[in-house]
Amino acid sequence: MAEGPFRVVRPADMLVVDIGLVNLRFNGRHLVRRDPGAPTLILVGLPPQHVLEEVPAPVSPVVTALDPMKAVTADSTQLAFSVPADIDDLELSLASLLNWARLVPMTVPAGLQSPDTAGSTVFQGIPRSVIEFPTRLLITYDEPVDWVGSRHEPQQVNGRTALWHTRLHGARDGEVLLRAFATVADRSGLTANNPLTVEKLEDIVTLTSRAELSGPSGSLPIEVPSAPLQAEQFIMTPMGTSAHLHGAWERLSSESERRLLDLGKRAPNLETYDHITGLGRDQYIRVVSRGRLSTGHEAQLVSELRRLFVARPNDGIVAYLQSEARVVVKQPEVQYGSETGFTHGGREMPFRALRITDRVTPPLLQPVPDNEAFWVALQSSGGDHEFTLIGTDHENRKVSFTMPLVFVPDGLEKARQETQLKDLYAGDPNATAPSPIDQKLKGRMSRPMGGQVMAMAQPPADAPGSTSHAVGRLTFGLGVTGPAGRPVVGLPHVSAAEVRVPAVEQFTPRTPAISR
Repeated sequence: MAEGPFRVVRPADMLVVDIGLVNLRFNGRHLVRRDPGAPTLILVGLPPQHVLEEVPAPVSPVVTALDPMKAVTADSTQLAFSVPADIDDLELSLASLLNWARLVPMTVPAGLQSPDTAGSTVFQGIPRSVIEFPTRLLITYDEPVDWVGSRHEPQQVNGRTALWHTRLHGARDGEVLLRAFATVADRSGLTANNPLTVEKLEDIVTLTSRAELSGPSGSLPIEVPSAPLQAEQFIMTPMGTSAHLHGAWERLSSESERRLLDLGKRAPNLETYDHITGLGRDQYIRVVSRGRLSTGHEAQLVSELRRLFVARPNDGIVAYLQSEARVVVKQPEVQYGSETGFTHGGREMPFRALRITDRVTPPLLQPVPDNEAFWVALQSSGGDHEFTLIGTDHENRKVSFTMPLVFVPDGLEKARQETQLKDLYAGDPNATAPSPIDQKLKGRMSRPMGGQVMAMAQPPADAPGSTSHAVGRLTFGLGVTGPAGRPVVGLPHVSAAEVRVPAVEQFTPRTPAISR
């Protein structure tokens, strides 16, 4: 049975704390155990430790007006401490109850994601330490830790009082390992332009909770790469947490991804996560997600959030959050051929390889979709980014051209990916009376080649150069061709071409380029 909580407010250093006692009673002089054999705990409730702020559209360094920014706070945090068996009694004083160095912090057992009663912090019948940080993400310790530096009395220097704070300390040179075990599912929040979306929070849970992902009955558990969050700093205060968090995870195996998708679950595509806050306010967030470009090149979507200072004539310098996203190409070159999934043995694709010379795109148009395929468009112009590609034909010639591409995040269920690609490639680029969508798609897929000579097919061994022509334009498609055609990432092909054939031009010099 718990007594309390009792709220303590100390204005001098802004301490606000709720204290609850489990299996402790006051005997007139000290706090002693009610039942020597039962768990004895001290529960500490602290104010919300993170504020999730609205992220406006990109602003210039000097702005004349901006609407007030909305914000939502995390829920309160509860820390649970076990009183060791060798401590017979405790003083009934704030200094004693805030002296956590001699107590044992209680963590949520690995693998558990739901409390005994919804909304509580009780797991397996015992209250545990549950911290909501950042907003909507529930974390706990992943190893033995202790809290240091909590001030029993206000600390004053030169007439100033320091804000009450306590620092989480781990066994590895102070670095702390943390584990996210659940997200808060029944609370809405602000996600527009924020890289830490609901899906990314779910990825963090999947990759750190160590919860077993089971397949169909009787099958082996699904293997998911697991690693805790590393905290170089984690300081809790009445105003919020100041933290430096970092997480990095390996790619799921193709087998694990397939099994997750077969169960209708999304496979996590989060690669790295970095988060810096000061007193509960975001200063920097970096989220890196794995994916591929429509040509099959492995790529990353790198989304960053920074707090920037902007000047306003009426109220001076104001700090706003600003987001920025870029695509980073991780696999510069992709090979194509008869073994890569083409319907007609690769003859649909005149290039044996495509190399992308871009390594990082300029900032992307906001907001960038999360877990959805999208045309890579630029913030500066609102138009497509033209990737520079160098194709290698069947006679090892190098042919350069530019083309917009689609970024496709990893982990999408096959049918969902196919639906998204169909929507993105909707329209008929060869329509005689094209709609605006058809015209835009035609511009994306029909690319000028500038008369470069290239082999349109593999030439016979005894006739090198016989399939080479000066190409004016190539029209590309994506996916499997034929009656059962469908868009497939990594299967670009040429659906039409404008070429010049010298043998024909000898008879009719004014013949325009041949389209096929």
